[in-house]
Amino acid sequence: MLGDIFYNIFYAFMIFYMATFLIVGIYFLFRGYKVKMPNLYYAGLSFLLMAISQLISRMIRSLKIIEVSLIAISLIFVILFINQTFYKERKSMILKKNRRTYLPTILIALTILASIVTCCCSILIDTPLNTPENNLIYLLATVIQRFLVFHWAALSSYLAYKKLRDKNIRPWIKFRYKIFAFTSFLLGFQPIVLFFQPYGIPFGSPHPTQSAVIFGITALIAMMYSIGSLLIWIMPKWLKTFLDRNYRSLDENIDYSEAELLTLIKNQLPSRGEDW
Repeated sequence: MLGDIFYNIFYAFMIFYMATFLIVGIYFLFRGYKVKMPNLYYAGLSFLLMAISQLISRMIRSLKIIEVSLIAISLIFVILFINQTFYKERKSMILKKNRRTYLPTILIALTILASIVTCCCSILIDTPLNTPENNLIYLLATVIQRFLVFHWAALSSYLAYKKLRDKNIRPWIKFRYKIFAFTSFLLGFQPIVLFFQPYGIPFGSPHPTQSAVIFGITALIAMMYSIGSLLIWIMPKWLKTFLDRNYRSLDENIDYSEAELLTLIKNQLPSRGEDW
């Protein structure tokens, strides 16, 4: 009984999350076309693929491998979005002994590797052929996959905010980067709760209660991320006005476009050879 109550509440969270991702994804595609910014296409595709993957997982459990594959592709688009937005044509020091390499290339390689593992393991998930070892490998690969992508997104947004916070830029713009950093950081930890899912019980099952609670925690984190995405990318005018209530521009003629703001951020972030 309690599990059913939890499940119904948390399922509503999941529906909200999927609907929000569809809205934001479509918005990004139209916005990218309007302002001719390829990075917005990447973001739009990532949101849409995440939403579609969840729709498939709710409707047809037997297509687990398709769900996992779509999530993997969506994460690749997230990496491309972050790289195009913050680090296009910029290198970062990530290895010692003066060895330089592209961080996005390594992230994509690791994400693809983890994605291949999750896809292979997902074939047996939720079937009688699944084993504790297969389940553990699947969970570890999923954690690595999400942790790398979303914590890099969080770090990139936080570094951008640090560089912009003392500049005479409207507060609502700075607020976007804080929210993006926080929600990405939170979403990066989402898969960890799956380790507490009872073995042999399909994810999202209302029974036992523990399974419903695990489903609820993941749905709640996803909903928080989706709400953050709405505030970041489709912020209502009243909220912008509220955040800018104490703002005084040094030059009334300065009003950065999206492209100009991204160029400013790229120029302010750590350059090649600089420490993170």
